[in-house]
Amino acid sequence: MKLGFFINAYRNFSIEYALESIKEQGYQGVELWAKGSQLSPYDPERRLKEIENKIHDFGLTIYGISAHLDFVSPSERTRKENIDKFLGCIQMAELFKVRAVHTASGGLYPESELSFHKQEEYFYHAMEIIGKEARSKNIIVALEPEPEKWLSRPEQVLEAIKNLNNPVFRVLVDVGHCFGVGEEVQSYLEKVNSFLHLIHIDDVFRKDFPHRHLIPGEGDINFVQLFTYLESINYDGWLSVELNKHNDDPKTASNLAKIFIDNLMNNVGAGLATARIL
Repeated sequence: MKLGFFINAYRNFSIEYALESIKEQGYQGVELWAKGSQLSPYDPERRLKEIENKIHDFGLTIYGISAHLDFVSPSERTRKENIDKFLGCIQMAELFKVRAVHTASGGLYPESELSFHKQEEYFYHAMEIIGKEARSKNIIVALEPEPEKWLSRPEQVLEAIKNLNNPVFRVLVDVGHCFGVGEEVQSYLEKVNSFLHLIHIDDVFRKDFPHRHLIPGEGDINFVQLFTYLESINYDGWLSVELNKHNDDPKTASNLAKIFIDNLMNNVGAGLATARIL
């Protein structure tokens, strides 16, 4: 497993400050955020190359670009703009030699405003266009179910991947979302394991929704159980710490998360090694 940090927590700071802090704390990589002022697919290529060079100068790996956009909006203009922006993010991923672009669905809108099935229609339309472009560029599209969005449950994302029938679509699991749809973290991961691409790490109180992305160790998630399970399935992907509610002091929050996870990974790893020896 490799530990990275989702840069959206640093959205009120320069990307240079964010990268320096993330590197200083010992994270191995960074998940970029294409929605704020730090980075946009509409930036000149010269600016994008500057950012890429800075990231590599810090010795960090770019393991994904987050482009969480609304594909189920009642507004046709909004949907089209977001599809176009996501296509731009795919091109940016190709420029950065990044393997994946991440997204949720957008929504969920009240039935009185837009029916669930109409939102479903809009989502599939967008994903057909996006999936075709992603496949031509060999870019993964990691779909993230969110409790407050149209795409919210593990069964729903698996059905979408089956229906889309395009190998570019994978699953991004935020462990803080599981309680919000009545799932335990391990059972959620077990359901999507065959399509699992990336894991967002944060904490949450079991009854606290909308969720707040707490620092790991502050909420109700059993991280010993989680990391033991990930070791047992030989998960070798990225763990991306997401603390987007800590944007006033992201450096302190990201450092506390790193200390907690390092201790956890060392203890879990040692425990499993002992078990194998025995």
